[in-house]
Amino acid sequence: MAVGTPNHTAACGNRARVCPQRSQYSWYFFEALVKSMAQYLIESCKVKLSRNQRFSASFHHTVETVVNMMMPHITQKYKDNLDAARNANHSLAVFIKRCFNLMDRGFVFKQINNYMNCFMPGDPKTLFEFKFEFLRVVCNHEHYVPLNLPMPFGKGRILRFEDLQLDYSLTDDFCKNHFLVGLLLREVNAALQEFREIRQIAIQVLKNLMIKHTFDDRYTSKSQQARLATLYLPLFGLLQENVNRLNVKEVTPFTINHYNNPYRNMSEFHTTHPRKGCGGCWSQTQVSSGKMLSIP
Repeated sequence: MAVGTPNHTAACGNRARVCPQRSQYSWYFFEALVKSMAQYLIESCKVKLSRNQRFSASFHHTVETVVNMMMPHITQKYKDNLDAARNANHSLAVFIKRCFNLMDRGFVFKQINNYMNCFMPGDPKTLFEFKFEFLRVVCNHEHYVPLNLPMPFGKGRILRFEDLQLDYSLTDDFCKNHFLVGLLLREVNAALQEFREIRQIAIQVLKNLMIKHTFDDRYTSKSQQARLATLYLPLFGLLQENVNRLNVKEVTPFTINHYNNPYRNMSEFHTTHPRKGCGGCWSQTQVSSGKMLSIP
């Protein structure tokens, strides 16, 4: 059945009604939906079209309905069946991440916004875990960096770092131009106002993402690393505003020194330490530093 046809739209609509009732099996329905979408694009040769022309408006509406109908089973019914809600949340995150490869990315950003709007400050810890697990999965997209940069980002594309207009604050314009990283930083900022365990969850997701950038072989030149580091400049302001919630101790996994600071020169990390995996490199910097960042 072709995606975008009336029959497929009706079938997908039925799936939207069934999926929340079987949230523990949502991964299967999302997997089938993604494969159906990919097959449709290949068989109809629409894979060669721009993303905003690949699927009909009715199909976009149906996908949005699926996402919206999943949310109550994640944010409201997790108390009845925690494992099912957790699986549904993860499956939805994977589905939305894979939609970046098939659909109009503005539409996918809208679905992420719809998801985030279902959470509020002061939510239970479980919902914060769901939200940051969702962000972790979505931000783990292989093209996360290009998705955040509205300008070409590749070898030889950025001639002078000095020509870039830097934004040190988490403004609406910054979040509009760098959607995923802006959203993540805003959620981390909000989580820093919560109690200790939630702050740890948020910082862990952000820290792991920044470590991943450091070891990404696609962005090893100094200009690429410098441009990538500008995505996280607003983090300075967030740290200053919440400095009273952070302190230095001898025990925690967050290291303070220039090796894992992406705002200096991340390429320096590559030249100073051989790429032997995160574990060896981070343990080496921890020994040289002797101090780590903890969250009281």
